[in-house]
Amino acid sequence: MRHRNDIDLLRAIAVLSVLGFHAELPGLKGGFIGVDVFFVISGFLITSIIRKDLETGTFSIADFYKRRVHRIFPALFLVMAVTAAISMLVLPPSELARFGKSVIATCLFGSNLLFYGETGYFDADALVKPLLHTWSLAIEEQYYVVWPLLLMLFHRLKWKIGWCALALTVVSLGFAIFTLPRDASAAFYLLPSRAWELLIGALPALGVFPKFQRTWTRHLAASVGLALILVPIKVYNAQVPFPGLAALPPCLGAALVIAAGQEGETVAGRIAAIPPLRWIGLISYSLYLWHWPVIVFAKIGLYLPFSPPVQAGIIATAIGLAYLSWRFVEQPFQKNRATTPTGVSLGVAVATMVIGCGAGAAAVLDHGAPWRYSPAQQKIVAYTEYDGDGFYRGGQCFLVSPADHYDRATCLKRTPGKPAIVLIGDSHAAHLWPGLKTYAGQADILQITSSGCKPLVGRYETGVPHCAALMGEAFGKVLPQTRPDTIILAARWNDYDMGALSQTLARLKPLARRVVLVGPAPQYETALPRLLLRADQTHDAGLPGRHMAPGLRALDTRARSIAAAEGVAYVSLMESLCPASGCETFAEPGVPLQFDYGHFTVEGSRRAVPPVARAAGLADGLADAPNRLAR
Repeated sequence: MRHRNDIDLLRAIAVLSVLGFHAELPGLKGGFIGVDVFFVISGFLITSIIRKDLETGTFSIADFYKRRVHRIFPALFLVMAVTAAISMLVLPPSELARFGKSVIATCLFGSNLLFYGETGYFDADALVKPLLHTWSLAIEEQYYVVWPLLLMLFHRLKWKIGWCALALTVVSLGFAIFTLPRDASAAFYLLPSRAWELLIGALPALGVFPKFQRTWTRHLAASVGLALILVPIKVYNAQVPFPGLAALPPCLGAALVIAAGQEGETVAGRIAAIPPLRWIGLISYSLYLWHWPVIVFAKIGLYLPFSPPVQAGIIATAIGLAYLSWRFVEQPFQKNRATTPTGVSLGVAVATMVIGCGAGAAAVLDHGAPWRYSPAQQKIVAYTEYDGDGFYRGGQCFLVSPADHYDRATCLKRTPGKPAIVLIGDSHAAHLWPGLKTYAGQADILQITSSGCKPLVGRYETGVPHCAALMGEAFGKVLPQTRPDTIILAARWNDYDMGALSQTLARLKPLARRVVLVGPAPQYETALPRLLLRADQTHDAGLPGRHMAPGLRALDTRARSIAAAEGVAYVSLMESLCPASGCETFAEPGVPLQFDYGHFTVEGSRRAVPPVARAAGLADGLADAPNRLAR
């Protein structure tokens, strides 16, 4: 196959968008679509090779996998080895053991399945998974176990391969659309809902796309294709349901660029002639492999804040490592592919996989090498494995996944003659439950909470189904019928929520004697126990404070003003937990206030809740206090 400059451009756009997205560069909130562009490119290139070999009668499964081994393995296992060495130095026991599992899964090209299984609401965040980005490689390799066999079958049966591929594309896309609202993690991580992206790349290779033989049609198709990629990079964000229909424009755009370039030069090829862009395209695979570990270790190894100089340093480091990897690892292995016997290539690949699995298993069996830390440090960092779901009544009164069923009999239980307090919101409402339940002798504490589900009128209707159903029932049925003494409204507020907050408070006031709005809790850029461990290791007590999430005090002030304008009680957790001397980080000796970036431990909840209880009329005889009183 001739070298395609336009494909180099697509690679450059894909990897730079992913790098910019993960490095949190402004204007690239939709940069995650770069992975989808990579899928389309891969689908086209591999299908083109297989089709040519099938037509000439030279296709061999063994040779196919030999080609994949020389392309994928060298740089991947180099990155894994370096990442493992650094992980041993910076990851605490539970995270190192989890990393060991990810090493095994990556070696077996099943990391997407592992990470899908780890998508519970309080599972470790992305920044403690240095191999998280390998999920996309796993998708590709699983696809290439099945796709060559299907192409061989279609070819032998003399079926129209292009139309078969188109039918499979439609089926997979339909499955993705169906799955996304029901299990977004499955839609994201699993092959059946991603296969269509590789298949849409296969369509130009199989002659399904129209031929753009006129020069002006080629340039127009390539231009439209680039627009379909670049616009989502700019306008998409975390609120866009993805993948599914939202992934169609960038995937179709990449396929259009590729199809147009089959017939001759296009505007994409001319742009790719710019040396820096073509160079980035050439090193794109290594750059994709290196960029995520560099970002992870900058944040949780060096604890660097994401300032512009740090972002520039991360990007430069990733590009530098990618060049070295491409020049001294990728290129030599690609060049010696033709002279290396197939059996040798596949044998070395299997041996490398076995060694990698053994190294990962050692980390798992050693429970993450806890001997690296003192007993006191081990106790602190063990909270990164905290069962927040269980303590918040997860799966019962706190919905964590779409499969959970809300237990109305338990969560809305009333005692005749006893005051009722309704706690409503997302996980930042649920983490108040352990503290509030200590007041159950004074009032019935009713809980209506769901992960990622903001209790905002006009907002939840467009959310995921289980959120819309729960909040719709709460606002439309439970609260009007219950007429509780107090409604406590809490969530992980952000600036975007403030516009709907006034309307929500106005809607709630007639439904209860008092409404209490709880402001944002202290939050950190990474898990608080990890920061406390690092602070203990470096004797730097001020480290957690320097890694607080930005903008919380301004958000607290804004939420307070909205509560005052609506005449409802306001509780500032920032004020009670973060006085001028600095935020509290321990609920009691050896017990962190929070177990991740911002959710309370049981002891932390008990420490945080008293101001909320007082505003709700509990604890100190404020049951008849007027709703207008605010803290």
